[in-house]
Amino acid sequence: MIPIVSRASARSWLAKTLRGALQSRIGALSTADPAKLSVGFVLAMLVCVSHAQDPKPAASSGNRSQVNVAVDDDTAGDRLSGKGEYAAALKSYQAALAIRQKLVAANPSDLNLQRALSLSQTNIGDTLSAQGEFGAALKYYQAALAIDRQLAAADPSNATWQHDLSVSLGDIGDSLKAQGDLQAALKSYQAALVIDQKLLAAEPSSTRWQRDLSVDHENIGDALLAQGDLDGAVKSYRADLAIAQKLAASDPSNTKWQRDLSVSDNKLGDTLIAQGNLAAALENYQAALAIRQKLVAGDPTNWKWQRDLSTSYSKIGTTSSSHGNLAAAITNYTEALMIRQKLIGIDPSNLDWQNEVAFTDDRLGDVFDDMPNLESALKCYQAALAIRQKLAATDPLNTDFQRNLSISDNKLGDVFRAQSKNDAAFKSYQAGFAIRQKLAATDPTNAAWQMDLVRSLWEIGTLDTAANPDAEKVKFLTKALALVQKLRDSGHLGPTQESWFARLNKELDKYKAK
Repeated sequence: MIPIVSRASARSWLAKTLRGALQSRIGALSTADPAKLSVGFVLAMLVCVSHAQDPKPAASSGNRSQVNVAVDDDTAGDRLSGKGEYAAALKSYQAALAIRQKLVAANPSDLNLQRALSLSQTNIGDTLSAQGEFGAALKYYQAALAIDRQLAAADPSNATWQHDLSVSLGDIGDSLKAQGDLQAALKSYQAALVIDQKLLAAEPSSTRWQRDLSVDHENIGDALLAQGDLDGAVKSYRADLAIAQKLAASDPSNTKWQRDLSVSDNKLGDTLIAQGNLAAALENYQAALAIRQKLVAGDPTNWKWQRDLSTSYSKIGTTSSSHGNLAAAITNYTEALMIRQKLIGIDPSNLDWQNEVAFTDDRLGDVFDDMPNLESALKCYQAALAIRQKLAATDPLNTDFQRNLSISDNKLGDVFRAQSKNDAAFKSYQAGFAIRQKLAATDPTNAAWQMDLVRSLWEIGTLDTAANPDAEKVKFLTKALALVQKLRDSGHLGPTQESWFARLNKELDKYKAK
């Protein structure tokens, strides 16, 4: 479900909420489309009306002028942000913020100006978040929260101000979660939930409040899942799903609510997978798939829905594979792959889409390898490798791209080894090893990278080929054993990896016997 906590997503609703007040004061707006009114415009009109009734006309005129400039800055920021030009958007939002700070300083009792200032703080927070600067964003969200708390306390019956407070709490939760402070994020999400529950209790028929409450449950589920509380996450996701189902059933033509429902199904499915309940997860994934198939059939040109559909096929493919239904896994992965290849055709420069194609090729290769169909597995792994080599070359500092490339190298080595093509296997293993050695050296505390390196050392240390003499094998196996000991000493070695000691020592004993 797309979180409603972003300020941009709240604009249409806010315009609708305030339209009545505007129309009662400004007849010219009676024919305006509320969905096209920006928050800044709506607030500007309210401020103008407020100051038009002020007995100080000179100050009112000046304020109106500044309000309009701030609204123009917001509009420019929205446009730039929509194009992904966040640095430029930030400058526009900061200009609007500076104006509103002065206006509030000059008119501290004007609640409309206070609210506009809160929205400026949020715009900047959203832009910083989009740039990955979550710490800086949090400061602006907290500034917005302080204002929203004051407004909500000033008039507890004002649903709009209560909603603003809920949104700010959600924004803060998102920033805290992104920084790893899951407990604080959970507390913020729960506070937003309490507010939205009260709003819905006061207006049970409001689909707006219903959807907000659904998002709150989803956010709480996300935080609980990240903390490893699977049972708590399932409970929250089920609450989210129940509301999403009700909304989708109330208006089957509302594509946004239909998509929300598909996301809710997927999130619950993901958590059920983590609990080992594959059958139940598959039911949720299939429910999401059915919705997304209908959405794409209604608008085949919507690439976002196409991508959603590919995700559903991929999840069902993974679950089918885990169930041992390899034929279903191949069918669903193939469907996902075809869609993702089409998406690359739309935007060949999109690295995320290329990465998803490589991922799907890799998963298809795994299924063929399990069958076993080594030739088909080899083709899939080679296709994934080709993409990952390009991605790693495009962004050499991206450690995920580098690690994925090493995985492809290793999987190719495994297939070559199974085909008794040990020279080719050795070459692939060495390529993967070179990458993993660099990653492990970059961050010795990264247990996952250290384990990757152990696996590469093992593969090379146990491979028979003329290019890999016994003396070299012993070196690799000895290094692997030392790394495993370090992982155990640091508490990063799980029960499954404990068997590595016996396997490594057994291999080394072979060479000692010689």
